Amino acid sequence: MFTCEGIKSRKSCRVAALNVFSGNFTGSYASESRKEASCNQYLEAFSRRFGTLFPHRRQLFLLPKNEHGVEKFVCSTIRPTLMPYQELYAMDSLASFMCHFIQYEPLETVNEFPTVLPSPTQVLAWRVGDSFDLSVLLTSFLLGAGYDAYVVVGSAPSWICFRDESRSPSDRLEGCTHTQVMESATDPEVRHFVPSISVH
Repeated sequence: MFTCEGIKSRKSCRVAALNVFSGNFTGSYASESRKEASCNQYLEAFSRRFGTLFPHRRQLFLLPKNEHGVEKFVCSTIRPTLMPYQELYAMDSLASFMCHFIQYEPLETVNEFPTVLPSPTQVLAWRVGDSFDLSVLLTSFLLGAGYDAYVVVGSAPSWICFRDESRSPSDRLEGCTHTQVMESATDPEVRHFVPSISVH
């Protein structure tokens, strides 16, 4: 499972290994239907127009490549999925399941969109993903359970993106108060790119 336990992204290694072992993989993940091709042309035209009208804004994240190198509309990557376990119909239990089942890793380049946005199926198979991968997977589960959920992209401080829990109180720190732990933590003001989930 190519991972560095939240320190460094190993997604490119997993994608390369997947493409070597899968060989002639067929199906919707490895190909583009006529409807998708037509939709992608509209999206490319929209993206060019957006770039012309707003040259100083970040390009839109509309057509990332999936794990098989095929450009897929980001909205079609989200697949509403109802888990077969009734305990996972609630938002809190789903989030807890994701926290314990899927390992987090930072983005390859912290202030840019990921180069690959794998399908939720592949993220489950890898059991590891960056903030975009986890957001798409959790949103798919929430939509399947009947929630009105969206992935929203923004930025966060580096201590969140790199899972720095030194700011969190710990039972193992005997004799320290929460305030002392907070004062001892380093806090670089560098902000990184991270999606979040909005549930209504």
